[in-house]
Amino acid sequence: MIEIGMGDLSSYDQRNLFGADLVLAGLLEPDDLCSPIKKEISPLVRDSDFEEMYKDGGRPPVSPRLLILTLLMQFLEKLPDRAASWNLKFRLDWKIAFELPLDFAGIHPTTLVYFRNRLIENEKACLLFDTIVEHLKGCGLIKKGGKQRIDSTHIIGCVRELSRVELFHETLRLFCLDVIQHTDRMDQNLITLHEKYVDKISIHGVSEGRKKEFIENAGVAMKAFISWGELSNHRDAIEGMEHFKTLKAVFEQNFTDKGVLVAPELIPISTGKGHISSPHEIEASYANKGKKGWLGYKGQVVETVSSEVGQNFITHIDTEESTNFDGDSVPTMIEELGKKDIAPAELYGDTHYNSAPNIEGAKAKSI
Repeated sequence: MIEIGMGDLSSYDQRNLFGADLVLAGLLEPDDLCSPIKKEISPLVRDSDFEEMYKDGGRPPVSPRLLILTLLMQFLEKLPDRAASWNLKFRLDWKIAFELPLDFAGIHPTTLVYFRNRLIENEKACLLFDTIVEHLKGCGLIKKGGKQRIDSTHIIGCVRELSRVELFHETLRLFCLDVIQHTDRMDQNLITLHEKYVDKISIHGVSEGRKKEFIENAGVAMKAFISWGELSNHRDAIEGMEHFKTLKAVFEQNFTDKGVLVAPELIPISTGKGHISSPHEIEASYANKGKKGWLGYKGQVVETVSSEVGQNFITHIDTEESTNFDGDSVPTMIEELGKKDIAPAELYGDTHYNSAPNIEGAKAKSI
């Protein structure tokens, strides 16, 4: 009997004799989306590639190779977690591409959530992408010293854009939910405010005058809760709460504190780097590019420029704050391409990237 040590996933890499890829060999057409996944990508990934992610947690109940390929197909077909887990159970093309047995019962949708979190925590989010880039290098489709270009694109955050009334109320509501167990430390005024803001509101059909009143009251409530949270007798319990930190940041970004006896004054326009647009995803920020505005992030994408193979390939992707200046990404991008041994001889980008320091830095790297 062979015992599998903690974090040892080598046994997961064994082929299943009753896999759909063997039983239904030849079913996929060459132009099927799953065909290149089965032929080119699936063989590149092994469960043992993820051993470091499970060193302190034993063997995973589901093959990490299966989960990473599921995330890939989920992205390509733009599916939510529930639909992706359903496909693992019922889609024959997925089972063929992933070499699953015909009677595979699928997974629970939350398994994908936990796996994504584990990838991020272990800094493995780029593992599949980097593996594919290495494969393309081996095929001669990505080469060192060629031509590449860089540009940015918008990444939509998984949050709704909020009005300032909604932003303030949601920030207060999430904080109030967080401190329910500490209401016994509040005076009657704070308890009244807590009861007011712990529930959701709707501003549909609300007049502008009423919205202004909501904003003024929210500023007063934020200031009161912040002052209470910073009291010495329970500061340690409150100040460490993420929603308290968000409450303070939103207040400081949107109001000017006029003193103890004066209501906070609303800052007319509050935007810019680090500005919180939603307490549900504080890293997401609002930005504009040309005529397009979005709430979320920015993606810096580098791809090959080749006339030889008739197809360009992405070589590097980086996600950053939506308000970051494009040109600031160039030094890091060149360094990362060098680590992959695919640094270009020529790099193309628009005027946002072509600053004097970037041009000099590229020349120093023979670009």
